[in-house]
Amino acid sequence: MIPIIKYLLHDQLPSDKEETRCLKKSSTRHLIVADKLYKMGRTTTVLRCIPEKYMRLIIKEMHEGPFRVAEKLSNGAYKLKTLEGVEIPRTWHVSSLRTYFS
Repeated sequence: MIPIIKYLLHDQLPSDKEETRCLKKSSTRHLIVADKLYKMGRTTTVLRCIPEKYMRLIIKEMHEGPFRVAEKLSNGAYKLKTLEGVEIPRTWHVSSLRTYFS
């Protein structure tokens, strides 16, 4: 369990004084809702903190490609498939796609 979650849930602090000070300061901008960690932005936005084990997967998913359009759905949504023909399990909005010419 990461230190910020330990502190927010159980008031457990690290033994290092400097780390404790930084943790207390940053904890004022964090909250836990339904066992998920969120960070409050500078405005009213609340951002979900992603566990480290999922970061690579999410970044890979965001930057993978190229794809072919398998099916055009309503409101600018598309189903995609890889160049090998494997269908991507979610839909993508046109604003998230870029045209690629080989």
